[in-house]
Amino acid sequence: MSDEDITSWQEMELILNIYHTLRQSSTASLGYTQMLAEGSFGFVNHEQKAIIEQIHAYAKEIRATVKWITIWLTAHASET
Repeated sequence: MSDEDITSWQEMELILNIYHTLRQSSTASLGYTQMLAEGSFGFVNHEQKAIIEQIHAYAKEIRATVKWITIWLTAHASET
């Protein structure tokens, strides 16, 4: 294995680790914020609900990034 192959493999390993962390974190964030907004853990006032909705929106943005990474990884895998 050449130095270039090792570097490429290390880069891919880093991307896969980031992908996994983002996917796992966004899934948990989306689930918990939805449950909070629905009042699953008790009453949520309007101010709290607005903050929860903002957190939920940020988690959706992260999920969109995860989808983009999925597309990129699929395209990259087909090149090798």
